Amino acid sequence: IIFSLLSQLPLFSALGPWEQHFPSPNASISFPVMAVPAVKPLARVDSVLEGYRAALGPDFVAYRNHAQRMGLFCVALAHAQGEQAEKIAVAAAFHDLGIWTAGTVDYLAPSRALARDWLAQNGLSSWILEVEAMIELHHHFGGLGGR
Repeated sequence: IIFSLLSQLPLFSALGPWEQHFPSPNASISFPVMAVPAVKPLARVDSVLEGYRAALGPDFVAYRNHAQRMGLFCVALAHAQGEQAEKIAVAAAFHDLGIWTAGTVDYLAPSRALARDWLAQNGLSSWILEVEAMIELHHHFGGLGGR
């Protein structure tokens, strides 16, 4: 059912028939082995999150790993370096943090506010708009249509 619903969406219908990718529900699927280069964690993610260790409590390691993974994927996809990679790292650190600090699943505004305050306190106010946009749109799929 899920495959038939998804196949009606333009993105997925462009992939061709599902059977081509998933022959039957009982078929075993093998994926080619891919070499993944070793990467260093984003130091900025760790330094930011250290200040929120208590708020994250027992979820600290899981959230840290999630933020690192998300940040590293974004840096790789954007081919970001230097300041741009640092902005991504800040956004990655704060992107879901409001879940814990504000105790809500409506966490985008609290997460943006935490990032804004941290950036201002660390002399990086010029990054606020860009970092807030990354946090706000981190679940956005597709283009921004000129926005």
